[in-house]
Amino acid sequence: MAKRGKRAARAAARQRGQRRRAPLADRLLKLRTLEAGVREAYDLTVVASNHLGQRYVWRVPVIVPVYESEYSLRIELEERVPVRVVAENWTGSMKHTFGHNRLCMWFPDDPDERRWQRSDGLLKLIDTAVVHLFKELYWRETGEWLGDEAPHDVPKVEARAARLEAA
Repeated sequence: MAKRGKRAARAAARQRGQRRRAPLADRLLKLRTLEAGVREAYDLTVVASNHLGQRYVWRVPVIVPVYESEYSLRIELEERVPVRVVAENWTGSMKHTFGHNRLCMWFPDDPDERRWQRSDGLLKLIDTAVVHLFKELYWRETGEWLGDEAPHDVPKVEARAARLEAA
């Protein structure tokens, strides 16, 4: 009886146009492609994954060139959510972050060629994060940001304070 209920639910979801999950074998193949070349360059560790292969969390220690500073990156990748990269042991301020040391490496509205895509693989993502950490350290030291910067809206906290003052 429970099987019929699940079948009916799947059939109803297909009629509503919802996507059917890719088979686990396909997901594992995509994972292997995503991780290609990483273990030769970095000590990548899988921290968590769900049994359906829809969510993965990796941890990778990196050393930022010139500064020789070591950080641990946590990379969180879910099927329908943008990738998140967190510098776990970063202390102090960061210029480009979403808060809680989550790196802001590209503007969400950037064209595809300026953002990391899953087809680029984890190696490119990690290398991009290391470059970002270098820029953060350089900015902290000099006050100058190396490279392009996307325009940022007024932070919510400042906007709220301005509204309170006006009231």
